[in-house]
Amino acid sequence: MKHFTRHIFIIGLCFSLFFNFAKAYPQSTAHQETLQADSIHGSYTFSLLTCGPGSESYTLYGHTAIRIVNEVAGEDFVINYGIFSFNQPHFMLRFLLGKPDYRVEAVPFAYFIQEYQLEHRWVKEQVLQLTNTEKETLMKAIANNLRPENSTYRYNIFTANCTTKAADIIESSLQHPLHAPSPAQSTYRSEVHKYLKSHPWNRFGVDLLLGVNADRILPQDKQVFLPEHLSDYFGAAKTEYEENTDKSDAQESTLTPFVSATNMLNPPTESAGSNETPLTTVCSPRNLLSFIALLVIVLSFCGYRRKRFFVPFDIAIASILGIAGCALLFMAFSEHPTVSLNTHILLLNPLYLFCICPLIGISRRNKSAMVNPDEYRQSKPVRIFLCGVIVLCAPLFILSSLIQQHADGTLLLSVALFIRYYFLLFRQASPAASR
Repeated sequence: MKHFTRHIFIIGLCFSLFFNFAKAYPQSTAHQETLQADSIHGSYTFSLLTCGPGSESYTLYGHTAIRIVNEVAGEDFVINYGIFSFNQPHFMLRFLLGKPDYRVEAVPFAYFIQEYQLEHRWVKEQVLQLTNTEKETLMKAIANNLRPENSTYRYNIFTANCTTKAADIIESSLQHPLHAPSPAQSTYRSEVHKYLKSHPWNRFGVDLLLGVNADRILPQDKQVFLPEHLSDYFGAAKTEYEENTDKSDAQESTLTPFVSATNMLNPPTESAGSNETPLTTVCSPRNLLSFIALLVIVLSFCGYRRKRFFVPFDIAIASILGIAGCALLFMAFSEHPTVSLNTHILLLNPLYLFCICPLIGISRRNKSAMVNPDEYRQSKPVRIFLCGVIVLCAPLFILSSLIQQHADGTLLLSVALFIRYYFLLFRQASPAASR
């Protein structure tokens, strides 16, 4: 039950996706002065660190960082673009509105790797093939990022996270563009789904939040936004590596792999796996909403046969879907990409809330929870909103599946609601039915 409650909380706040690339470390400036060096020597090695997923919702997608090793000075530290603090003023509200501020810091490698060892998460290192000029350019760029006035940046879940920041600063330091095969066409939603196969509630929350834009084909330059994406991209890339010859000033250019060596720094000793329990597996979103949809259909059919509908059931439906609709409407004002245009608003609609008071009034006037459907039709607010929101929006929601992939179970629920309110509003009650 503990895990079930946790998942409901995650979905309610819509955080299951937004914390995916974040790692919180104590602020460390021990190595930042080192990065002010004006020249880079062969003793420096730059590597891309790719960290495997964990079991918590904000670790499901892994993590990316840059490792810098100075063999001569015995220095070993990590450049981490995923630092955030819950102590920032109004952090939660800013995060929902797509305005969170993250920062980059240099942390000791020993501290960085220790956390992943404790969590049994794998860490892969890819040593980058860089010339001395590229190393110097990269070091200066990182040093500039670490300056207090530059260390904070506006986080964006798909275009400005720990992975994209690392990719951008590395590629901008290269003398020649990388040569890599084009990745297969994909979408934000389909890529995120790959990490949520064992986490149905996280997937449900993500799918509720993401809108139409998450199902559009990504341009090639937008596909490297997850840690393993970048690792695969660098692993397959080649670079025009240039070396000065001793005989002349001419340079010899060869096409060589961008990754000179790959090391598994921390193989997983046990699966970081899923935190799903038998309860959350049986009560998956698909199963739960399918049960609710079946319940709606059964109660609607019984109500139609008996000419008596259970008003508190409709009040509960209006309250739950209306409040959920308010949350989706709030997210329409967020700066997070892909959430502004979301067809789930047709099903989870704030207009449901306008039906609650009239429905309560119907029950009180009849002094009974079981009410003849004629009473629904005689209440103008109920008739207007249920006709407009349910009978109009439910078919549109079903048709919108052509442009947006909906959360598990929501399509079946919309069909069930359409059936219920079709019977309630358009099937005439028997004249002999008691009132």
